[in-house]
Amino acid sequence: WFAGMKRVSSRSDTLPEHFFMGPMLAGEASNNNDKMGPEVAIGKRLFDADDNKAPVLMIKYCWGGSKIMQWDPASPFNSWDKNEDEGTAEWLWNEPTEGGADLGDKRHLYANLIYTVRRSLELLDDADIPYDLSGIFWLQGAADKYETWEEYGEDTVRFFEAVRTELGAPNMPIVDEGSVYNSVNTGKDYAASVIEGCNMIVPKMALAAPDPDVTDCIPGPSNACPNSTFVNYELFDYYGYDPAFFTPEDIRPPGSSDEVFYWFKSFPTNQHMEYEGKIIQGRMMANAYILSFTNDQLTPNWIENDIGIQFPFLPCDPDVNDGKPGPDLICYMDQREAEDLAQATCEEEL
Repeated sequence: WFAGMKRVSSRSDTLPEHFFMGPMLAGEASNNNDKMGPEVAIGKRLFDADDNKAPVLMIKYCWGGSKIMQWDPASPFNSWDKNEDEGTAEWLWNEPTEGGADLGDKRHLYANLIYTVRRSLELLDDADIPYDLSGIFWLQGAADKYETWEEYGEDTVRFFEAVRTELGAPNMPIVDEGSVYNSVNTGKDYAASVIEGCNMIVPKMALAAPDPDVTDCIPGPSNACPNSTFVNYELFDYYGYDPAFFTPEDIRPPGSSDEVFYWFKSFPTNQHMEYEGKIIQGRMMANAYILSFTNDQLTPNWIENDIGIQFPFLPCDPDVNDGKPGPDLICYMDQREAEDLAQATCEEEL
């Protein structure tokens, strides 16, 4: 099942009446019914892993291209008087100061997230449907590629701890997908190591690693920087290559697989995931949750096709290649020093 906001043509026009809940249908929440996130694959995998014993509801709120600071629960646009708060979505929408929900304003992302969750849970309560808040799945970070790992890590901790507190679930599991950027990955790993309540994991996809010695082109959603990025051709050979790897110029290594896999919207100018990429991403995140936070088992086929298990994106070994990635070494650089690693209060789950 799915709950969230139906995307309208302009974000600024989003209103409470655009909220809906219903069976999960890929693309239904998008404005043209042709886009989806990893929630489809996550929900299906969790449902299947539990032998279809209980329905799974994915509550989604997102805003593409957002920075973690725009989700800051302490900002004036995302903080409200907790003593006056009646705990309802309606109250948060009508909150008399500037700190409540405003679904058409990017400055209110944290408040909008809480509003969306409240709407969803209130609908379940009204129908006397029991539920458990079982976890948070989070994808964010590309917009923060220029932040230091310390800034990003602390902001991430602040956000997740606030969400857990607001929902009364201090130990709720968190699955926060990793990034291609060293600083963002380091910040996420740091957050997972110190967050109050622990129970946070950071599964990662090892599609590529940017060359740290090249600084004039930083890969991002709109620029793959193919001349300064080490591509994991072994991974693409395993799953298949995006059609853009074949034409107008074949950029695959000699002897590569001819298998086609729809990874990207329009490589190399739009690296947002296409449908097959979103499916494999969602399954990886769900599998990581299952392994870390449940007693359910992954099937051999699920393991065989799990991108995080088959091609783990690990920190670079400081004793190999000066601790940097290379053409045949796809890894990320953990930027923490020994004293930073010593701050860890959580054991690694994954």
